[in-house]
Amino acid sequence: MIAFFDTNIYVDLLKGNIEFSDLSSYQGYLIRLSPIVKSELLRGCKTERAKKITLSLVEQLTELPAPTNKMWERAASILAKLPILGQTRLGELQNDVLLALTTRQVGAIFITQDKDFEEIQKHLTFNWILHT
Repeated sequence: MIAFFDTNIYVDLLKGNIEFSDLSSYQGYLIRLSPIVKSELLRGCKTERAKKITLSLVEQLTELPAPTNKMWERAASILAKLPILGQTRLGELQNDVLLALTTRQVGAIFITQDKDFEEIQKHLTFNWILHT
């Protein structure tokens, strides 16, 4: 079974807030990388050192396919149903909805620390785990 982590998992790993051993319960999965998560991680790099460390991590992972045009259309439809959260928040949720759609598309399990996926789950069925 394929699984992939949300950006928040990698950020906590890179900051040392969690250890690889904290993720040992996911060892049986084929871990992949979403291009959305890769983009979010690289966008967050404020120094060349941070970029180098992040690239060394993401280059070790096989990437999942990028969202298709149909997935973008479906994301817009789902976003229209979510509670109004302001433009900035809506932009963040767009990536989250695309991650949920990717999960469905590839038949994977999505692992996150973000409880926003509880709301998305009300509008889209997908396999996910809230890592605590």
